[in-house]
Amino acid sequence: MTVMPNPLAGRRILVTRPLERGELLTEQVAAAGGKILHRPAITFEPPEDSAGAEQAVAGLASYHWLVLTSPTGVRFFLERLSDSGPGTIPGTVRLAAIGPGTAKALRDAGYQPDLVPEKADADGLAAALAAEPLDARRVLWVRPEVARPVLGLVLQRTGAEVVPVPFYRTVPHPGCPEIAADLLAGRYDGVLFTSPSTFRAVLAALPPDRVEEFRQIIQVAIGKVTATAMKDAGCPPDAVAGEPTADGVAEAFKAAFGQAPLC
Repeated sequence: MTVMPNPLAGRRILVTRPLERGELLTEQVAAAGGKILHRPAITFEPPEDSAGAEQAVAGLASYHWLVLTSPTGVRFFLERLSDSGPGTIPGTVRLAAIGPGTAKALRDAGYQPDLVPEKADADGLAAALAAEPLDARRVLWVRPEVARPVLGLVLQRTGAEVVPVPFYRTVPHPGCPEIAADLLAGRYDGVLFTSPSTFRAVLAALPPDRVEEFRQIIQVAIGKVTATAMKDAGCPPDAVAGEPTADGVAEAFKAAFGQAPLC
């Protein structure tokens, strides 16, 4: 029986996701054969203006739904809730989590999400929430300072009163220049970009005259939104994960590397 070579075997794959959001992904992709090196390209800080977040948690009982779109959002929301709000989420507020990672962050904090869509992205969450009776209901959307508007637009069309409030902001990690230098030096066989922000942070850290070299590195996008940002910047990914999971990422890298084993 012929055994096909594993194109991930021995490959050094850089994962740019923030540390608190990448552990499970890196463990499972490593199990598929790749050698995972985790170096975050972005980090998070409180918003420059926290007044909106403070008002939101102070009036949390007036909302029917609380929508959370990342484990980072859960962390910053709960910190603000403890500092400026009632300390706990009222039982009358229903909780929507964008995917299993966000749902786990809620459960770890002692809260059971009421809604977790099968499709773990903003489109899937918007569709799942749109199926709920939202007419005239108040929805608090915990979001970063910069976020895609699709979720809010879909919910507004249902008749919901959507209140988008920034609870955190994304900033480049201080280690981005070193990441860019190591990529250009060939220390990795491929790189996974897990959001438009991780890609842009690394791209901005490159010397302008070496962007063409950067384009030659095997690059995989975790989803369509990230892939679009890469294409718009002139760096289309070699592959796009069919779903933002470890299996999806592993299959994307296999496609990007091809069937030839590492020599």
